[in-house]
Amino acid sequence: MRLAVDLLLKNNKIDKDKNKIIMHIIKLLLEKESNGIFKEIYAENANRPKDINFSMYLGRDVKFLRDEIEIPSQKIIVNFSTYDPVIGVSLYNCFLKYKGLEIPIKNNTVLIDKVRIVRPRPITSDKIRFLSKSPIVIREHNNDNSSTFYHSISTKEGKEIFIKNLKYQIKDTFPEIKERDLEEISFEILWNRDVKVKHYGIVVDSNLVEIEIKAKPYILEYLYLDGVGSRKSQGFGYLDLVE
Repeated sequence: MRLAVDLLLKNNKIDKDKNKIIMHIIKLLLEKESNGIFKEIYAENANRPKDINFSMYLGRDVKFLRDEIEIPSQKIIVNFSTYDPVIGVSLYNCFLKYKGLEIPIKNNTVLIDKVRIVRPRPITSDKIRFLSKSPIVIREHNNDNSSTFYHSISTKEGKEIFIKNLKYQIKDTFPEIKERDLEEISFEILWNRDVKVKHYGIVVDSNLVEIEIKAKPYILEYLYLDGVGSRKSQGFGYLDLVE
């Protein structure tokens, strides 16, 4: 399920740690509803990957300053995507219910303006080209915060960790998946740009890419709706189909 939400800003600048703003809004609205989704996602399973993926469109004339982002249009379009229809409906209902709500953020205020469902395109092929609408993060983590590393997908090591993490992500969602379906997954980077993103006070190495992934159609559909890479529930790894 996919939806788009228009957010209006009181002034034209937001903190450069932009994903944190959307995370705050998601948690705030889900917690207001008290329908069990917030507890299930953020309380009882805090360390598990979340089936929420989003990207932000800030307009063509956006300017990235040292500590802030200048948005002349004073409008942000947030694109949400999830493979889990229960989470998708809950998000949609929350934003719809709280249309017009003003939410204070650092040095600004956000107003929830418009909410609409976006119909995903069907996937029937076993080879699809995707464009990342938010940067892909490749994180090497060995259950020890002192040994967490971020890699570029342009490197050999980055590619190896990306496919390893991708298969782990798929296996976690489809525990009964055939081993052959996992082994057949492959990818090719067709275009890449290394980017650095401020995320919860840390500068994270990441990549904007055009990527071709080969896999069974049900796997490609899952990746299309749920995103790829590390921190995909925090505004990274959002994929769209290449026209």
